[in-house]
Parts: sequence; structure tokens; C-alpha cells
Amino acid sequence: MTGDWFDVVTGVCQGCILSPLLFAIVMDWIMKKSPRNYKGGLEWTGGSRLCDLDYADDTAIIETSQTGMQQLTREIERISGSVGLRMNANKCKIMVSNTWEDKTAVITEGTEVELVEDFCYLGSNISRLGNCDKKSIKCVWKTTEYLEK
Repeated sequence: MTGDWFDVVTGVCQGCILSPLLFAIVMDWIMKKSPRNYKGGLEWTGGSRLCDLDYADDTAIIETSQTGMQQLTREIERISGSVGLRMNANKCKIMVSNTWEDKTAVITEGTEVELVEDFCYLGSNISRLGNCDKKSIKCVWKTTEYLEK
């Protein structure tokens, strides 16, 4: 299979042992810079705030309002774009654990982000109720199938 040649204008060398480290450094910079003047997320003791959970290229943005989520998403998009990265709107999901007063959709990359009841983060299914029942049920079924052999 052949195709047209194209220029690589951003990224790191595949297979290079520095690639994951460089990516982690850039992601950490983006996530620290994005909420710099931001008062959203979850407030912890001592006034610090939790706005995101990150692992490699998986990021969970934490916000208590739709407006705040849109602002933080827009800011992350802007800063990511400045270093040649972008969000994949098709992989973005929103899960609301309580309710948001504002029902306006959150937009990223010009696309409405899908609102879901549960999603898979780092291999675990998490529901809006805060449980991981799907994963537990899946493990029970796998164990049952194995033991029946």
C-alpha cells in the first residue's frame, strides 16, 4: 500500500525513549497553565483546587458547572494548540455526577461533547453514581467462565 508523502510538522520520534517523557512534560505544563487564573474544579483543604486527573494522554477534567467546564475546555484547547496538540472531540465525553443548572452543550474542536451515564477511564468503567459495577460484573462473568472449564 502506498500513498502520498507528507511533512511531519509536530511530534516526537516514535520509539525514542525520550518521547513519553517529553509528552508528559508538555501535558503537565498545559494542565498547570490552563487553570492558572481559574477558580473552578473541586476545592481541597488549604484552598488548593483539583481541576484534572492525568495519566499519559488520558485526562479527566473536573468541574462543577457547565459554564466552568466550557471555559476550562476552551483554555486547554487554546494552550494545547500553542504547542501543536489538539483534543480529539470524538474521544471526549462528559459525565455529570449530580446535575448542572445550565444544559448548554460543551463544545470542543467545533463539536458537541457527548454526555454519557458512564465511561471507561484507565480501563475501569465509572458510572455517574460513582460505582464500577460494570467492571465487577465483567470480572465475575470471566471468573465463572474460567471455573466452568
